[in-house]
Amino acid sequence: LGSGDLTITANDTVSSRTTSPFSDSVYAAISANNDSGQNLTITTYDTVTGVEDGIYAYHSGTGASDINVNGNIVAPNDGIHLKHYGDGAATIDANGIISGDSARGIYAKNDGGTGLDITLDGQINNATIGIEAKNYTGDLTITTQAQVPDSAGITAPAIVSDEFNSQTRPVSGFTSYGINAEGGASCGAITIIVNERIQVGKTGIDVLTKGSGDVTIAANKSVQSEDTGLSVDHQGAGSIIASVKTGYTITGETLGATLKTARQGKSIMLSGDGGGRIGGPRAGALLETNDGDITVENLAELTAELQQGLVAKSTGGAITIRNIATLAGGSLLSRTFNSVLISS
Repeated sequence: LGSGDLTITANDTVSSRTTSPFSDSVYAAISANNDSGQNLTITTYDTVTGVEDGIYAYHSGTGASDINVNGNIVAPNDGIHLKHYGDGAATIDANGIISGDSARGIYAKNDGGTGLDITLDGQINNATIGIEAKNYTGDLTITTQAQVPDSAGITAPAIVSDEFNSQTRPVSGFTSYGINAEGGASCGAITIIVNERIQVGKTGIDVLTKGSGDVTIAANKSVQSEDTGLSVDHQGAGSIIASVKTGYTITGETLGATLKTARQGKSIMLSGDGGGRIGGPRAGALLETNDGDITVENLAELTAELQQGLVAKSTGGAITIRNIATLAGGSLLSRTFNSVLISS
């Protein structure tokens, strides 16, 4: 709409009152369509309540997209929905609580911009997917930040679903994801930093990329799931680096972590600073490369209740395991490998 910048600032509460059979964008509490303009900026300072989406933003002009949420969002569909086709960066910073049994707390797609950066300083409650990010150009960074503790001194999870700690497994299986990230062929590096915990049903963090950059996962707080804690499938020309900090865990009731690289020679590093824990009943960690090296080191525990604590597969790379205080049910499997080093 026009050739200049499009800026929306909501200082008070905003709500939509009518549903639509045609388009979420028309009936979101805040809707912005920037077809041919320059920068798109949306800022809120109070509660946004949507009958469908909370905030819907579409940008196909030039420049950047910037969404800053400083209040809560209540919406049954997507709390924040951003489609960015501009040539600048796409940024979302959410400081409030996103709730309302939404399909996705935050959905963001970048195809054409210089990168996508999502920061959650608040909380996403009971969404089917907490954060879904599709990035096709540039780097992708997602960060869940620490929050202020409540009166009891307990900090709430950044992303949480009612499926977590459920007493019974649903017939159709668990459905909720904490973070779901997808990278296209022109995606660069993907970085996910967990500074406040994730507790969901299906998968805590799920990454699939065909891009050329490395995937880096830093679990500075716990990632917990009723199924798989961490899943990374790297089909592009990059490696995987995953870590968990002392005192925290990457756990799932099926698998703790599954990490796979497809391109020849691309490596996997799974590590901690000495006190992190990874575990799941079927396997603590399942690691697989195509002729790439695998390194697992500096963890307090890598365990499985039923089967292997570690399954490491490489078609030609070196497998190195060291400084693991407790490795329960460890298993090294490889078609052909150059070397295996296990040391304490």
